[in-house]
Amino acid sequence: MHIAKKNYTYSNTNFQILLSKGKGQILYFSIYSIIFLSISCKKTDSIGPDSYFKSDGSPDRKVTGDIRDSVYFYSETAYLWYKNLPKAEIFNPLKYNSPEEVISAVRSFSEKGPTGVVRDKWSFVMNKNEWNAIASGNSKDFGAFYRFSSDGNLYVRQVFAKSSAGVQGITRGWKVVSVAGLIPSNDNNFITQFSKALENNNVEFEFQKPDGSKQKVTLSETDYKTNTIQSAKVFDEGAKKIGYFCFTDFLGDDTAAGLEATFNDFKTKGVNELVIDLRYNGGGYVSLAQQLCNLIAPVSANGKAMFTYQYNDKLKSISRTTNFNTSNKLNLTRLIVITTKNSASASELLINSLKPHMEVKIIGSASNGKPVGFPVIPVLSYVVAPVAFKTVNSAGEADYYEGFKPDYPEADDLTKNFGDPDEKCLKVSLEYLKTGKVIVNSAKNARVEAANSMEIWNNKLPKTFDGMFDNNPEIGKSIKKLMGK
Repeated sequence: MHIAKKNYTYSNTNFQILLSKGKGQILYFSIYSIIFLSISCKKTDSIGPDSYFKSDGSPDRKVTGDIRDSVYFYSETAYLWYKNLPKAEIFNPLKYNSPEEVISAVRSFSEKGPTGVVRDKWSFVMNKNEWNAIASGNSKDFGAFYRFSSDGNLYVRQVFAKSSAGVQGITRGWKVVSVAGLIPSNDNNFITQFSKALENNNVEFEFQKPDGSKQKVTLSETDYKTNTIQSAKVFDEGAKKIGYFCFTDFLGDDTAAGLEATFNDFKTKGVNELVIDLRYNGGGYVSLAQQLCNLIAPVSANGKAMFTYQYNDKLKSISRTTNFNTSNKLNLTRLIVITTKNSASASELLINSLKPHMEVKIIGSASNGKPVGFPVIPVLSYVVAPVAFKTVNSAGEADYYEGFKPDYPEADDLTKNFGDPDEKCLKVSLEYLKTGKVIVNSAKNARVEAANSMEIWNNKLPKTFDGMFDNNPEIGKSIKKLMGK
């Protein structure tokens, strides 16, 4: 999913986006929802001065043949907080060195949260080839991803089967002893050097396995298809048949069929309780989020609102509501979701959409908090993606910028693989489904507190990129028609 190395600035925080050369780390922009628009352009990298018109046929304003001006032109119409933007002649997009700098400046005009910090950390501009590779669900990296545990050690958090790491047998639960000669530590110097090491084509790691043995492995950049559904299992607890799977992305050409196959298998095995592990799922296609909602939701939700897109008043004609068309394969009345701060976008849409219609319990730590979305607009060699809408569930609930808090906090247990019943988050999930309660003690509280303290360092590790795409072609046509009005 990586195409190139770039540095971007989001809000007031600088961090490195590792795309093609971000070996071992996919960059998932924590996007809540994205609309991919097929909009034609002239043979310049921008919208020309006669591309869009006022109702009287005159040009809305002069737009130069420069991508920087186009970024602002689209933002003037589509940005959720466009009323905060200054006039183009005051903003002067051409004073910025790049389109990325323009969209960064646009973000500074978004709504502010209660602490005075602007909401928008997500609007972006990107080379179209880079974006197309990310949106395809194909990856080119090492295929292993990392996270600091509550005790400060660096572990493999996740591996894709067909990647270099997966083919060599590396799994979640392996501790990083060294990487390119670097010893992991919770400090800025290590994270900077670690990020640089992941940019190489080949990197030597030394791991410690759960059995205590050590192994040196050289990881290489390879092209591979991600397996988004992992560790699907059924736990037999007498009358309760508990289905579990880890879902890594709402992306991928085979994911829709994979979800259907997983739920059909669960149905055949009599599953009547469900745990979905979304702890690192940053989002994906809207269509896949809708599909999963319909696979889970009870019959009583059928025909009722799943969620509503709310655009700004210029684009209110394309605001719309998506309704449930539930398949009710498992006859569920409740759902357990495992989350961390990496759970965002479509993961949060799933939670928010189902909450009014069934019991949804969250295990782990608070989710990311991204209730807004984007039109991703092709402009020849770029895509432009200003935040354009928020989503609201049938109970009118939105604006969860602080994320969804867990009902039962638990530390991310990086020492165990997905689907291991002794992995602490899954263990709590199974405990609740079997007994209706969760035991809380001082050891658990201390573990959760220690894990939370590590988030400052986990947030500095190379980020992962994902998004949620609504590819309804009519939306693209509508926004094109409304541009400049």
